[in-house]
Amino acid sequence: MFERPVYIASYLRTDQNDNGADIDIYDTPQRYLINFQPVSDYLAYQEYGQDVSSVKRALVRREIFYGKVKQRDKVYLNDENNPFENLCEVVESETERCLKANYEVIKAVLQGYYIRIDIRKIKKRGWLGYETRNCQSAKEWANQNHL
Repeated sequence: MFERPVYIASYLRTDQNDNGADIDIYDTPQRYLINFQPVSDYLAYQEYGQDVSSVKRALVRREIFYGKVKQRDKVYLNDENNPFENLCEVVESETERCLKANYEVIKAVLQGYYIRIDIRKIKKRGWLGYETRNCQSAKEWANQNHL
């Protein structure tokens, strides 16, 4: 009833680039209809700490999703904080590295007839690997942080 279109790219393997850095490789994103909701209960706060505000959870039917969702998968979710104008176009233009994904699966747990999927918002990294906090450029960010 309240399901929204979600694209999930399954994690395949980790390769190395020319410099020896690890690069995660993902499969083509698949479209699903899932209702992800923010978590805010006491147990979730104990489990995720201050990151609980960036975590969303869904319960999905085991017979449909068993083996399709696992930890480290990338998720494209059209949410209120990071809206995509057209989610289909974003997913179709994506490469095997899934750099435009805005969530990552952190837990997929069997719970009876259901699977509990927890996803965490990916913090986009900017210049020097620090979070840019919506700055227009790396130079502006450096000036704001007195570097």
